[in-house]
Order: sequence, then structure tokens, then C-alpha cells
Amino acid sequence: MKLEGKTYINAPRTRAYDYFTDAHFVSQCAPGVEKVEELEAGKKFRVVVSVGFGMVKATFNTDIEFVEKRLNEYAKIKAVGKAPGSGANVTAELYLTDAPQGGTDLKWVADVVITGTIAIVANRLMGSVTQMMSKQFFDCAKGKIEAQA
Repeated sequence: MKLEGKTYINAPRTRAYDYFTDAHFVSQCAPGVEKVEELEAGKKFRVVVSVGFGMVKATFNTDIEFVEKRLNEYAKIKAVGKAPGSGANVTAELYLTDAPQGGTDLKWVADVVITGTIAIVANRLMGSVTQMMSKQFFDCAKGKIEAQA
């Protein structure tokens, strides 16, 4: 499943980049995050996240790694999550540019593959729930970044 979006953040690009590449900040806005453990400073993390698609819920133990970063411009992560009978593979990219009116234009894309029991049982709900969770995350992050500006 491919997801993408754009948003304007009324804050300098350096601030937005710093926040989006900080796992502890991201975990404050990411729906369902229960625990974040840093394995390699600023690069690798183990995250416990619970997600629900209607009546179907799963807790994923997820390894997340920044596989590429370009300071204040770009970040790419890969995540591999495992839950009993299910799995998730995610690749996500963030592109940050200076907005014409000041602030930061953020474009993001994600490729999400869910497998196993949760994919079979919750297939019809996955797209809409994932879009809703993405919106919640970016709205929260935008609000927190702008509040610090």
C-alpha cells in the first residue's frame, strides 16, 4: 500500500528536520507507540507499537533504521515489525524544502506491506485506517514543531 502527503510547517526547515529525525519526538505523535529503545544513536531503534484495524488488534515489535539522511533535506527509514502471525515492512521518505512564504514544505511517501493474519482479517479497513493514522501523526508533529517556533 502506497501512502503520500504534503503539509506546510510554519517553522524553519532545520527545526522540522531535527524533530522528524528524533525517534523520541516522533514517538510522541505516532499512534500506538508504547516503547522506544535506541539501539544505535540517531540511527537504529526498537519500537513496540499497537495498532488496530476495527476489531483486529496487534502489537508489533519493530526494528527501525534510518538508511539515508541528507541534513535538513531528506530522511529515509526502513521498518520491519513482527506480531504473532503477522508482519509489517515499511519504507518511508521525508522531503523538506523551504516554502515560498517562509517555513517548511514537507512531502512524504511511504510503502507499507502488512502480511499474515492481520492483513487477511482487516484487509478492507487497512487503507482508510492507515491514512487516518498518518494524518493524526503529521497533524500532531506539525503542531508540536510550530509550538516551539
